[in-house]
Amino acid sequence: MSHHYSIRNLLNIKDKNITFDENFCAEELIKGVQSKVFYGQLTY
Repeated sequence: MSHHYSIRNLLNIKDKNITFDENFCAEELIKGVQSKVFYGQLTY
């Protein structure tokens, strides 16, 4: 199972043109709320 498939499956993303690198997730403070942010890239 590929790394990208696992992340897309976990996030229920169907588009196979969205890829993630190894640092795809970070915890950040957004408007005073501690949040998990997922970073991906759309490719064609």
